[in-house]
Amino acid sequence: MKGIKHFFSEPPVRSPALTIRGMGLAERMKPCLIDRPGGSGDFLLMFFHGNAEVGTTRHESAFFGEPCFVVWTPGHRQYYGNRTDGFVHSWLHCEGVLPARLLRSCRIPRNRVIRFSRPGLLERHFAGL
Repeated sequence: MKGIKHFFSEPPVRSPALTIRGMGLAERMKPCLIDRPGGSGDFLLMFFHGNAEVGTTRHESAFFGEPCFVVWTPGHRQYYGNRTDGFVHSWLHCEGVLPARLLRSCRIPRNRVIRFSRPGLLERHFAGL
């Protein structure tokens, strides 16, 4: 799959329940580390295809050679990347009461990394959006 990245000037879905602000599918990044101390103003769901350092700070991050997933809540610090080899990730920026409710009801941990053994499943759902 060729990677894509898009932030919407006019969100395709916009309501108090759910607004989709941007997304990326298999986006290839050059070597870098992203450090957002104030996070973003929305939920950021991010899937790493492997070989990425992920956490909330440099001191609270770990290197994951295998696929992993993290949901950062609005305003929570985000720290990720690979400073030597680059990395591939898929992501979704969204906001609203629906993401918060679904994360709680499905008991998906927030602001911590989850090992994810079925990358195709997440990719299909992101692509469906």
